[in-house]
Amino acid sequence: MMIPMRGSASRVTGVGRVVEQVFSGLQQSEGLRLRPVGATNRIWQSVIENESVVRWVREHLPHSYRAEGAFALRLASLSWAYRLEYDCSAHPIASANLFQRIVLALVRRWNKANLKLTISAENTDLFISTFFACPSGLDSRVPRLSFVYDLYPLRFPDNVTRHTASQLESLFDDLDAQRDHVIAISQYTKDDFCQWTGFPRERVTVVPLAASDLFRPIEAGECRGILDKYGIADSPFFLSVANPQPRKNTSIAIRAFCQFLKATHESDAQLLLVGDPSSGYAVDELLRELKQADGMQGRIQMIGGVEDQDLPAFYSAATAFLFPSKFEGFGLPVLEAMQCGTPVICSNATSIPEIVGDSAIQCRPDDEDAFCAAMLRVFQNPRVADDLRRAGLERAREFSWEKTVDVVKSLINRVIAESTAQRH
Repeated sequence: MMIPMRGSASRVTGVGRVVEQVFSGLQQSEGLRLRPVGATNRIWQSVIENESVVRWVREHLPHSYRAEGAFALRLASLSWAYRLEYDCSAHPIASANLFQRIVLALVRRWNKANLKLTISAENTDLFISTFFACPSGLDSRVPRLSFVYDLYPLRFPDNVTRHTASQLESLFDDLDAQRDHVIAISQYTKDDFCQWTGFPRERVTVVPLAASDLFRPIEAGECRGILDKYGIADSPFFLSVANPQPRKNTSIAIRAFCQFLKATHESDAQLLLVGDPSSGYAVDELLRELKQADGMQGRIQMIGGVEDQDLPAFYSAATAFLFPSKFEGFGLPVLEAMQCGTPVICSNATSIPEIVGDSAIQCRPDDEDAFCAAMLRVFQNPRVADDLRRAGLERAREFSWEKTVDVVKSLINRVIAESTAQRH
């Protein structure tokens, strides 16, 4: 199999987490020989920096890609070229200067030419694309398997860049109902994808995600040590984990928290907003919301990005996790929170209900009164909080990356078998 790689920066999120976990699991599976292609994106940096993976990639990368990697490293002495090495697939050419645009265009042409030369039905049983559209010009006899995470860029194009929407359009336009299979990360995403594209439902497989084993209940003493590192006061807090994007709807969490403070009068509770400002595009909107927080800004802290190894302490110490998102392909943060034993208060939109089941308090994403009422229930009634902790932990056990990898591997074997039978 050939797998174009994609992942993320400091804290691995979304697509990066999926690729990291599925790739690692498949790598250890007997009977599958993986060959990565295009492993030059910043989004896979956390994976390719792992020494065991680096050795594996060097051993299995097709020869032409080793040459490309060496070429990219030679360019890395220039700061913009270092970004090019990791971002060439996502870098909008129009934003670069003339020389950069020329080099970017050459690298992309080099990439496509190498794929055509490297991949054929004689040496590849299946091509898997973890994010982008499959490259044009691949041997038509090679079946293809593409991941679809959500349709947010197409459903809400005004909330994303044109480049982001065009990437998904390219993937969908390239799909061939006779040749391709698709993995959707939730039933909601499958239904939305099939409705949008008309792609045959029988060729779309739902493969639920999972939370990393890092996410587990952390003892109070260990939590305190980690929270002190971030300057978090020793008082109850509600937690939001979301990069500043319009769909994350963090403003509802802020408004509901302000209502909560008014209702509890002397409560010293806080609202902690965890999210990397550089990974979102609604920072100004969030800052405006904070300015309008009725003089309660001192109780609301923007923490910024938190490393994966520290995030379980934030979840574990929280009174409850707030997730009023309007649109999710899966909703991994709610699963991370449940796996840490944190009471979850979330929206009932898109894929989120199928992830939390009956293990969370669900509200309409625009109903700040309902979110406030749920926060009061959890804060004032220890039995409610304990019931949600137990239910969340039990629900989270239904998801694991081992199960996810098993489903993907089974699908891979089925697609290869069908393709082999058709060719003969």
